[in-house]
Amino acid sequence: MEPVILATAGDPASVVDIAGRQLQALGYTVTPGPDGWSGDAEVGSKVGRAIGGGFVRRMKVTYAVTQAPEPNQWILNITPAMSGASGGALGMSKAKKEMASIAESVGGALTQAGHLPPANGSW
Repeated sequence: MEPVILATAGDPASVVDIAGRQLQALGYTVTPGPDGWSGDAEVGSKVGRAIGGGFVRRMKVTYAVTQAPEPNQWILNITPAMSGASGGALGMSKAKKEMASIAESVGGALTQAGHLPPANGSW
């Protein structure tokens, strides 16, 4: 499963804050990293997934902001920390859809805040 990678501009602290808030809005429990530039997010439970398999929503991701090669630009990586394989083919399909939902939600919020270019590609 592919990570969500977004090239952003502006205040990196705002980028990491928006990512965490959007994950919370999607139902994730977010634990900010001690460095202030990363965090972990989790939704669902191991027990629920063990009992319900792919029918139970379960996902873990990590997120981090790092310096991009260009000045005043940052890279936001949201990486799945699990594959969905424990839920079988249905679980893997749902994990891919979950990552797409994260990309849409976080990307939309970052665009709205001016950290990503609008859909037409110009700032």
